Amino acid sequence: MLYAKTTPNYAGVTILGDYYELDTLYLSLLMIVGDEGDYGNYEGPRLRVLGV
Repeated sequence: MLYAKTTPNYAGVTILGDYYELDTLYLSLLMIVGDEGDYGNYEGPRLRVLGV
């Protein structure tokens, strides 16, 4: 099970889970944001989402 916890200064989120849960989260986000160049004007937000 994935857990999300705020950081001490509320500047971010810590996501906790095992390898398979985090891998599934990453693959799901990858399916949502699409391939590079699919949404030309949204490349910056796409990279931020994949940086999770």
